[in-house]
Amino acid sequence: MTADQSFWGTELVEALKQEDVLGFKRPPCSEAVNAVILEADKETGAVRMKFDAPQAFTSPRGTIQGGFVAAMVDEVIGIPVLVKSGGEIAPLTLDLSVTYIKPVLPGRVYGEGQIVRMGRSIAFLEAQLYDEAGALLVKATSTAKVGPTVK
Repeated sequence: MTADQSFWGTELVEALKQEDVLGFKRPPCSEAVNAVILEADKETGAVRMKFDAPQAFTSPRGTIQGGFVAAMVDEVIGIPVLVKSGGEIAPLTLDLSVTYIKPVLPGRVYGEGQIVRMGRSIAFLEAQLYDEAGALLVKATSTAKVGPTVK
């Protein structure tokens, strides 16, 4: 899939800036991993994001170091809660399980995040990272405590 193809087709909201989705400026952690929301479904919370992984994130092997990859997947896995709640509810990660399927290389990385189930105090979330050709790189699941955002 190329950057200009719609991920979920015409049923989605137009591409949104993170500031529009969350109702406040992007936090420094989003800036640090070059996170940008491309598409968001306000009904389900599902999001599609992009990350630009710089050479500065690489390990001695030339791949993106696992901690930076985990930060990217943590970013995309939590945003659906914010999107679905209109920025009123935020997740606090209780656990994050990351499965590294293929090495992540410097350059453009795409992420998808979804809510599996969300109750009043706990959310079950999942996310995936893909390269520009659409190959699956990373799968992740998370359990998060949900509560009001601090604006």
